[in-house]
Amino acid sequence: VRDAPGAGRPHRAVGRKRRVFVRADDATCVDLLGRPGPIPEVPDGPAADGPELVAGDRHQSRGPDRTGGQDLDPGRRQVDRPHDGGVLSQERAHRQTSLGKLNPPRLGRVFDRERLFGLMDATATVPGLWIAGPPGMGKTTLVATYLQRTATPCLWLQLDAGDADAASFAHYLAQAALPLAGRRKIQFASPSADDLRHGPTFIRRCLRQLPLALGADWTLVLDNVQDLGHASALHEGLAASLAELPGGVRLIAVSREPPPDAYARALGSQQLVLIESDALRFTDEETSHLVSLHGRAWQPAALREATDGWAAAMI
Repeated sequence: VRDAPGAGRPHRAVGRKRRVFVRADDATCVDLLGRPGPIPEVPDGPAADGPELVAGDRHQSRGPDRTGGQDLDPGRRQVDRPHDGGVLSQERAHRQTSLGKLNPPRLGRVFDRERLFGLMDATATVPGLWIAGPPGMGKTTLVATYLQRTATPCLWLQLDAGDADAASFAHYLAQAALPLAGRRKIQFASPSADDLRHGPTFIRRCLRQLPLALGADWTLVLDNVQDLGHASALHEGLAASLAELPGGVRLIAVSREPPPDAYARALGSQQLVLIESDALRFTDEETSHLVSLHGRAWQPAALREATDGWAAAMI
């Protein structure tokens, strides 16, 4: 390709609808069979150094081509999977981000809990919010309806025991960020052996990179945090990252248990605030809304007293 006749400078080959064109001079192009064709429009400027971990580009390398196994388009961008180092196309990225693990829950018959929304608004400038309470208290629904009400872009992760591993957590965190990233870079290098030995440092580095790629005004929601366990090094990395989150970025943790000891400093420095089960219990007014929503004829005050404001017992 580089030795094609008529060239006064190095040629630039680009792919266009599976036809490979070679720039022969400043006015014409020919394909590899010698057929003339128009000059395809290509982006100006050199390709970025090294692969870019970006979202939103459909033109991905799909193995060796017929010109000797090299990618003829230096402008192609790639999405790198943290675990296997392979190339992830936009279509595959979209399929992965459609996993239930990476999306807020589907909301059924719900209503806005203005009392709790007020508490969440009052602490909006605090980088961390921990919502703790027994199952069935409406924690996840509260966060989902709040983000829907405020139209806040969010990264949602439903955690499980496997996410206590720093590499697994970083992998799914990068996948959750793809819809918000667009064509911007998300550079999560695969963790080295040192990173795995020092999980908190690796998690802090990943969370530092997210605002650079996504900008401000988004929320990271970690649901079912109790599944990580108290001994997880992930808690240390998350707690330390709270002090580094820029304004407009917020972390909301939803758990059945209060924060582990790793968050003691964040609580003391008011970088993390709590909403606990006493605040989550339904009031008589909220119980009345719930009864009306489900079309029941129950007495709200009696129902609240009988269930102690526990949402799951009311339905």
